[in-house]
Amino acid sequence: MASGPTPPRHMPGARILRTEPAPAVWVPLLDQQLREQRVWGFELGDDWPPSFVAEARFKGWPVIAYTVNDEPTMRSLIEMGVTAIETDDPKLLLRVKRELGVR
Repeated sequence: MASGPTPPRHMPGARILRTEPAPAVWVPLLDQQLREQRVWGFELGDDWPPSFVAEARFKGWPVIAYTVNDEPTMRSLIEMGVTAIETDDPKLLLRVKRELGVR
């Protein structure tokens, strides 16, 4: 049996995010291991490797970046294709998304 997070008992609908650093290489068994661990997606702060984000999104895994408060990084992450960005400056993020034509 695979090790990893156990399903939430008190919050059965809660989504589990993998918060470890992105793996350098997407190994063939990663999808299976993540499903066995009931992982919903990735939450990455500080390091968002473009190749990892592209591969995760291609395979249907959400990628959430945190905590991003500067415009250049927001723009880069949006262009990279992250699913969501956590920020302390939502007005800035909304402006950047609007300028880039992203909903």
